[in-house]
Amino acid sequence: QIMGRVANGWLPWQFRHDCGRAANEVGWIDPMVSEIPIERKAQAFATARIQYGDYLAGMTPGGGAGRALEDLLVLARTRGIPVKLVVMPESTEFRTMYQPEVAVRIDGFLNELSRKYEVEWIDARSWLPDEVFYDGHHLLRSGAEAFSDRLTDAVIVPFFRKP
Repeated sequence: QIMGRVANGWLPWQFRHDCGRAANEVGWIDPMVSEIPIERKAQAFATARIQYGDYLAGMTPGGGAGRALEDLLVLARTRGIPVKLVVMPESTEFRTMYQPEVAVRIDGFLNELSRKYEVEWIDARSWLPDEVFYDGHHLLRSGAEAFSDRLTDAVIVPFFRKP
């Protein structure tokens, strides 16, 4: 953390904790890479599989993070703040790390939140082609732009056009 504040350029990107500090005035953070050679992409996905494979294979949504999300939904409801939950895009290969029963549990958890708090959840997991991912779950610049465009067209603009 200290190195990240003093000389963040000396640290490899995976050890930095300063990404929020790089955002511009509208919250945009340039993706770390815009293009990636196919062999590096395979290596990046292999690293993601090591990092997330076991966790995603047996994941059970809920716990402290689930309670925090419910607390946020309650707060939004009491303050009249409209909410839509968005499940972010993932590559086809990344989604294979979820066991089928895990995918059912995740969808069930989101369906229950949707029903209980009267919020819509948007499943954007398969919105984008695999080639726009760096490692299966982080987007290259082209993917970030495509996702932002689709989210704007499919979710944000229709929300503001409601009577």
